[in-house]
Amino acid sequence: WKAKTIIAVQSERTEKGRGHDFVRFYISSQPMNAEKALQATRSHWSVENHLHGSLDVAFREDKLQARMGFAGENLAVLRKWILNMLKQNKSRNLSMENKRRLCCLNDDYLFESLGLFI
Repeated sequence: WKAKTIIAVQSERTEKGRGHDFVRFYISSQPMNAEKALQATRSHWSVENHLHGSLDVAFREDKLQARMGFAGENLAVLRKWILNMLKQNKSRNLSMENKRRLCCLNDDYLFESLGLFI
């Protein structure tokens, strides 16, 4: 595909009283005006934050260091599968992190979350 739009998004963030400026660049195959480009970048980050935020909180994904062979990719697939299984289990009103912990402590809840009934 041919790039039709190059987008630069400048943002500011204050963390612990310190200001940080960021510039992120995007390339799109769609022609866009500024309003449509902003909407596209916001929806992109909404998806990123929803999925990766859940993975990072529930599994501390940002701190993992699996570097041999395909270990990182394989573990990422397993974490996403487990996250989806835990989201489907509505039997208890718990955070993803607490659901994960409960699976470690309670075999019945683990089997229920995996859809296994023994």
